[in-house]
Amino acid sequence: MQHNKAQRTDNPSPLQQELLDALTSQDTMLIHVKQPWAWALVTGEKDVENRTFKLKPTSGFPVWVPIVASKSVPTNKDGEEMARRIYLQAGPDASVRSVKGKIPAKHEFVLDKIVGMVDVIGCYSEKEMPFESVWYNALDFGWVVGKAVKFSNSIDVDSTDHFQTMVKLSNRPQYLPRLREEIMKI
Repeated sequence: MQHNKAQRTDNPSPLQQELLDALTSQDTMLIHVKQPWAWALVTGEKDVENRTFKLKPTSGFPVWVPIVASKSVPTNKDGEEMARRIYLQAGPDASVRSVKGKIPAKHEFVLDKIVGMVDVIGCYSEKEMPFESVWYNALDFGWVVGKAVKFSNSIDVDSTDHFQTMVKLSNRPQYLPRLREEIMKI
């Protein structure tokens, strides 16, 4: 489910408050995701993020995760795999044209920016996965996504910030003002 409407109020909506609260949690982690998968997560297309490690929030699930689109330019193979999975997810009545029309062109993907947030509601091994998903890769841990939020304006990543895969948001306070600003636009 994607939330991205142009609304600004002084009083946060329940979703905005949930996101604002997540910014102060010690469990909130920034995570790098390669495009086009970052786009698929924050738009609500992708319901599972695959990782080789299990997410273990100290306060339990759910936990909001800001998604940082990595610097890597997506390849043609990435785009084809994305289209294949969206087509499988859409079911037998979907047309290839309707599926490909959903996916941005390779040059339109945002790189090296915080593009949105996802609500991870659980983290499962292959034997534990509660449902089948075209996005799940066997042998990985599936981070199951509940809600997804795409920011209207992506947030620049500090050029000196060279974290590899994941880092606690509390260790990167420079992003908090812009995260709050984007959350209040939802």
